Order: sequence, then C-alpha cells, then structure tokens
Amino acid sequence: MKKKIIIIFIVVIIVLCILAPRGFKIYKDYLHNKRYQEIKDDIQVDIERVLHIIYPHCQVDKSQYGILFEAEQNDYYGVDKKKLLDIDGKSYCKVRAKAKCISDGRFEWDTYIKCKDYEDEGYNIEK
Repeated sequence: MKKKIIIIFIVVIIVLCILAPRGFKIYKDYLHNKRYQEIKDDIQVDIERVLHIIYPHCQVDKSQYGILFEAEQNDYYGVDKKKLLDIDGKSYCKVRAKAKCISDGRFEWDTYIKCKDYEDEGYNIEK
C-alpha cells in the first residue's frame, strides 16, 4: 500500500514538473498580451486628438488615408510616454495608426504597436 502511494506521489510530482513551466509560459504570455492591449486602448484618445490636429477638416472625397501617428511624433503631440512603457519598465513601445476619413470630420483607424519583444501584425504597413 505504501509503495502505491509513493509511486502515485512520484508520478504526480513528475507531471507537475512537466506541466508547470508550460503553465507559467501561458500565464506570462497572457499578461504580456493584456499589457499590449492596454497600451493600444490607452493611446486611442491621443490618436484621435492627433488626427484632428493633423487633419482638422478631413473630407471623404479627398480620401485621406495613411500612417500618420508614429513614435517620433509622440513628444510633439503631447502624448504621455508613460502610456507607452513596455513590460520591461525601461523601453517604450512605438505606435502607428493607419487612418481613413469616413465622413466629414470623422476618422476610422487601426492601431499597431511595436515593443521590445512584441510587434503587431501590420505594424510595418506601407505609407
């Protein structure tokens, strides 16, 4: 009886040793993706403000469409860099937005970020 309990205990320990690293990686990836989504969500108001600064009177028939918000512009448009702080707490993520005027004075855009160890698919979109 004791042998069976010891064998079961050893098997459980082995299984935990095998599964634990994978579980930690999944949890770490979840936290990273959550932080990157937070960065994108936090920057939306700033992107809208920048759009209205750059194109205060967008018109659909002029078909304004392109990348207009990039990392080097952050300081110029008053974006709080703390919003772009990467997971490592030292570096900052870069932001790009591809925008389109959908009606007079209204924009629609897609936001992409590039961080130290993360890059949104579509970040390197053509200008």
